[in-house]
Amino acid sequence: MRQSNSGIQNKLDSLVARRGHHGAAFSAYRENDGAEFHFKSGNLTARKAYFGMSTTHLYVTAIILQMCAEGKLALDTPFTAYLTGHRYCENLHVLAGEDYTENVTLRHLMQHRSGLQGRPLFDQAVYGRGKDLDAAWTVEDVVARVRSHGAICAPGGRRRALYSDAHFHLLGKVIEEIDGMSFAKAVQCRITQPLGLTSTYVYCDPSDRRPATLIGRRGPLHVPLAMASLQAESGIVTTSREALLFCRAFFEGYLFDRKYLKYIEEFSPMRAGISYGLGFMQAKLPWIARLPAALGAPTGILQQAPRFSGYLAGNNSFLFFAPEERIYIAGTLNKMASPNSCLRLLTECVEAIAQHKIAPVQPPAAPRVARSFGANGVGSTPSQPVKARWSLRQVVQS
Repeated sequence: MRQSNSGIQNKLDSLVARRGHHGAAFSAYRENDGAEFHFKSGNLTARKAYFGMSTTHLYVTAIILQMCAEGKLALDTPFTAYLTGHRYCENLHVLAGEDYTENVTLRHLMQHRSGLQGRPLFDQAVYGRGKDLDAAWTVEDVVARVRSHGAICAPGGRRRALYSDAHFHLLGKVIEEIDGMSFAKAVQCRITQPLGLTSTYVYCDPSDRRPATLIGRRGPLHVPLAMASLQAESGIVTTSREALLFCRAFFEGYLFDRKYLKYIEEFSPMRAGISYGLGFMQAKLPWIARLPAALGAPTGILQQAPRFSGYLAGNNSFLFFAPEERIYIAGTLNKMASPNSCLRLLTECVEAIAQHKIAPVQPPAAPRVARSFGANGVGSTPSQPVKARWSLRQVVQS
């Protein structure tokens, strides 16, 4: 079969040119043969840092699952049990005059089923209601604003997920309390150092200009104080190449025992094509959004779109694993916009990679990375990863 990257590259270039994106980059890995793929357009490359935004939640989830394995926490324990002495959480969840705060568990926070709502501080600063309203805030500010909006149901009281980044801000504080260090340091010690990731970190310094400028609905957004305040909400900075390595490490059980993956696959629907498990989402391009592309292929209308597990952020940064196709894909379009255009591009890209219609790049260490995670993938045995002959640090630096 003739392989060509021009189709996907043209779509990416067209997206960046027509819709106000300043740059896009993504990397992919095909598990069955170790092939690796990189695409870039505009001011981004596979090695250029960008804001991962709420893909940060997958890093939080990895740490939470590590702590579960270490016996330091349990998912069905109220989150307040780990934040003793922090009075800012008092009366956080009050409904019809009854305080349910002590009933909100870590599981509720991870699955967005706590009954709490809203991310207004982020909306005000980053979506720019008025002009760029850059401001710093603390966890106390986040909790106070969520409390002021009130709860809409008891914890776990409705089947549908109600998304709120504040859930992960609280989970970040739990991690800090248990580890006795900042969330940024916990990410470094538990994730980036073991994986040898040198360009992935939590954004803490407003003077840091390494990440690509975030693009909002109305143009570039310069809100460093807000970004430095996000932390476990949406504070991760990474590159598409390193995000891909983390994504593989997560779903192949390199960071924690694979047995925990089946425990977090408890999905609650949120909207068409999107549902939430414990700390990650499942996404699938809605049929109606797939229709224009499907009409161009004889069997396209009948073909099922790939199912993605991972995270898609508000700026169209993503970390995904397509389990049926055994393909990992990570990167960003770096623009606050509807997720459908991003999912449409990812769907076409994964299908082309699965059908060997795209020519891969061939980094020297790529075939050996599979051994470092265990080649059997999610849910396979043995539960512990196979030791690598080549370290991830060597792969990142290649």
